[in-house]
Formats: sequence, structure tokens, C-alpha cells
Amino acid sequence: MSAPRWIQPSEQGVEIGALATGEGDITDVGDDVSARHAHIWCDAQNIWHVEDLSSTNGTVVVNGATRVCIQVEPGRSAQLNPGDELKLGESTTYAILFGAL
Repeated sequence: MSAPRWIQPSEQGVEIGALATGEGDITDVGDDVSARHAHIWCDAQNIWHVEDLSSTNGTVVVNGATRVCIQVEPGRSAQLNPGDELKLGESTTYAILFGAL
């Protein structure tokens, strides 16, 4: 299990990937996660989103309430809500929690 990651609520957001290089980007991922796998950001209405960056093994949002899986298509985004899970490939899953440090 990896340590929790705090993402500042900004429209710039962060990338998740094996070779993500930006400040705050997340690189502690499994072997099947692409170099630049996904982008997470918060819009002006305080809604969080994830976009698949044409990853090899896909990005899935698992709804925390219904357990319905939403495949995030490359170049499109999906909303993230508290309690959701973000799955990158088969090896890496993040629980989505909102709040302050």
C-alpha cells in the first residue's frame, strides 16, 4: 500500500504515470501503468476529473456507491467523487478521498 497523496485543487492538476515528471506528479505505480497514464484536476466548480492520456492498459473509475465501472476513454474525462476508486491498468488502485491535510 502506498502513502496517501494530497493533490492541490487546481485546474493544472497532476499526472499519474511511471515517468511523470511534474511537481506533485505521482509515480509510485505498478509495472502496467503507462509513462504518462492519467491526469487529475479540479475545475472552477470544485469538481474533480480524471482523463486517460492514451494509456496502454486503461483507466477505470469505480463508483463508490454503486460499484459501477466507468472506462475512461483516451482524451475524455470522468468525474471523481469521494468513495470512488481509480484503477490504472490491473496493478494500481487509488481510493478517492476529499479533505484537508
